Amino acid sequence: PLCLSDRFPESVPWFREAEVKHGRVAMLAYVGLVFPDLARLPISPLDDASLDAVNAHSKLIGPGLGEGPMWWLLLACGVLESIRFKQLGLGFEKLNVENAGDCGVKLFAPTTAEGMAQMKVKEL
Repeated sequence: PLCLSDRFPESVPWFREAEVKHGRVAMLAYVGLVFPDLARLPISPLDDASLDAVNAHSKLIGPGLGEGPMWWLLLACGVLESIRFKQLGLGFEKLNVENAGDCGVKLFAPTTAEGMAQMKVKEL
C-alpha cells in the first residue's frame, strides 16, 4: 500500500529480510505467550505455578540487571543476530532477494525446488 518497493527498489532485499524475521519472531512470541499456561518446563524458575501470560515477563526478568532466564533469551537472540551479520556482512552487502530470510536451517524445508519456491512466497 505504501509502494515502498517502487520508491526504494534497492532496499527490497532488506525489506524482505526484515519482514520474514519479524514474522518468525512474532510466531515465537505467541508460542511464548501461550506455552506457560499449557505446560511447565522442569527448570527452577519456570516450574512456578504462579506464572501465567500476564506476569511471566516480570517474574522471569530477575530482580536485577542480568539476572533471570529472560536474559539468557536476550543473549541467544544476540548470538543469532551476530551469526546473521557474519553471513550477510555488517552493511548487508551480501544480501539479495534470493537469500533474504534464509538462515540456512533446513529442518522442515521442502525437498523439491518447486516446493522451496512456494515456501519462500508463503513466508511473505
